[in-house]
Amino acid sequence: SQQSSGLPIKQFQRVYLSGGATQLPGLVPWLERRMEVPVEHLNPFERYAAPTHAQLPAPVEQMAPQLTIAMGLALRDIPELHA
Repeated sequence: SQQSSGLPIKQFQRVYLSGGATQLPGLVPWLERRMEVPVEHLNPFERYAAPTHAQLPAPVEQMAPQLTIAMGLALRDIPELHA
């Protein structure tokens, strides 16, 4: 935190991971032990989830952390989301 902002962050409450490298085996539990906070993969589809009867296909669900930027770009020009 200090390297990126110059300000130390006293405590994290949760860490969200995104991108392809977050799929490395053992990364989440290692970070949880190291940082002593919950760590989870970011799912950009969670906020815009379909009804429960229409689940995302398993391959898309598995790739969700890798699709964070694509989802943001797809949604950036939808005015209702920024109201």
